[in-house]
Amino acid sequence: MKIRIIFLVQILFFLFYSFTNAQTNTATITAIHQNDSIIEITITTPTHFHQGANPYVLYIGDKYFSMSKEPKNGEGRNLVFFVPLSEYNELADGSTATLVYGFYNENAPSGNGDNVSREFIGPHWQLGKLNKTILNK
Repeated sequence: MKIRIIFLVQILFFLFYSFTNAQTNTATITAIHQNDSIIEITITTPTHFHQGANPYVLYIGDKYFSMSKEPKNGEGRNLVFFVPLSEYNELADGSTATLVYGFYNENAPSGNGDNVSREFIGPHWQLGKLNKTILNK
């Protein structure tokens, strides 16, 4: 019985380790569109985003956004986040952007500036710097 439990724990550890490493793949902000008073930020990855019960959270600078349209089954390469225009206008061009799978209280912005030096809990992607010049109206 002990051997089975140890074996099961090892398998779970391996799966968790594989999942978290796989989810730190590259992803980038590929489009920013304005739709009336909402900014739509599209994030694209060459692999598929995980589809599950947890929401994706987009961190830009010292703010975070969780309203998004997740991909349908089989279309998991793009996520679209919806950011109110007023909040988008407050973001500094060049702010560090990070995508996290799941909302963790430990990841909540501390309000002391950019998230460039932050350690994130959970599977995440470093998206680079926000480039507001790609906004297409």
